[in-house]
Amino acid sequence: MDIFVKLTSFGICEFHRGPSRKTIRRRLGVAYHQYRQQLRSTLAHVNTIAITVDIWTKNKQSFICLTGHAFNKKYESIPLVLGFRHFAGPHKSKSIKKYILYELKQLQIEDKICAIEAPVVLVQKTIQQTTTDAFDDNSESENDTQSDSYAIEVPEEVEDEAMSDTENSTDSEGESDDGGGNTYDDESNADAEDEAEDDTANEYATDEDEQLLQPENIHYLLIRLVKRIRSCIVNIRCTRAVSDYVKREAKSIDPPIKAGLVTDLEIRWNTTFIMIDRFNTHRSIVDDINSRPFKIAHTSSAQQIKLGSKAFEFTNNDWFRITDLHTILKPFMMATTIVSAKSYPTLAATYSVQYALRHFLWKTSENDSIWFKSLQTCLREKFHLYFDEKIGQHQKNASL
Repeated sequence: MDIFVKLTSFGICEFHRGPSRKTIRRRLGVAYHQYRQQLRSTLAHVNTIAITVDIWTKNKQSFICLTGHAFNKKYESIPLVLGFRHFAGPHKSKSIKKYILYELKQLQIEDKICAIEAPVVLVQKTIQQTTTDAFDDNSESENDTQSDSYAIEVPEEVEDEAMSDTENSTDSEGESDDGGGNTYDDESNADAEDEAEDDTANEYATDEDEQLLQPENIHYLLIRLVKRIRSCIVNIRCTRAVSDYVKREAKSIDPPIKAGLVTDLEIRWNTTFIMIDRFNTHRSIVDDINSRPFKIAHTSSAQQIKLGSKAFEFTNNDWFRITDLHTILKPFMMATTIVSAKSYPTLAATYSVQYALRHFLWKTSENDSIWFKSLQTCLREKFHLYFDEKIGQHQKNASL
């Protein structure tokens, strides 16, 4: 340290000139191509690899990172950065899929993907359909048929929705829900009235519940329910008077509600669970706003009519379904927290989480509703597909 101080005192560092921007750019380009060549040679000896896709925004600039995870001979997870780029334009699923497929083709690993975690469900579905050979070589056609039979069929308007600015999309979401939610509200109100009617009405309700066992019906009603919740929260948050009223009512409840209503990020399922959890906690406040919107001061008549409309009316049947949805998603939220990188998970913890989820999905009770059993059946089929049929033997050995 003394020698460094003496050298700087003589002004030797004053004559040092760092490399220019062109030199740095040229050196970075050479280092980048060397890394890509080394990465291709490394991936050539890898049989299977898992992919993680991350997108984040800072200072209005978005970046996308593609990370690969492979096992060595000692079953140690080795992370590899496959791509890191500036992501321009809206975060649409088509753009994300295009980038992921481009990187996979450049690295020639399309047929080596064993699992993928992407911020958009549609991206995962597309990549999995293009890389089915890596999951199960023996029963490819059978697995594809089973996967397609339980595939999620998302409408086009849901596919390209971006949640970068939720409050700016309040009007469009409100109009879509006002126009498309009447049928579902009528069915929910009919179900609530049928509970107090004669045996004939009860038989009708039972027949309707049995139809929920179909995966396509479950998914359709589930999307409508989540969209109604999202639209209701957006409608509350977009008006300052209504938002302040909800906060005051939440503090006056015993015990007080500390967490406020939030909207979800559609590309992150855990944010959807948080939205449902907080919305379920505010049940009494939401019902009070819908039934008596005139109580809220400093609101116009048009706002009161909108708050009291049927589009934002949740019946007892709706709340039962929201509670069941919250109950069945909670174990997956806990599992995600345990196996996240922040918790430094071990193989033992991962195995325990998988065992606990399996026990939860295969455990049935006579007190469970038809809606809960239907959700449980759909998740059970997906769990069996990805943890029993499409998982490789080396992955099973690694979890032992």
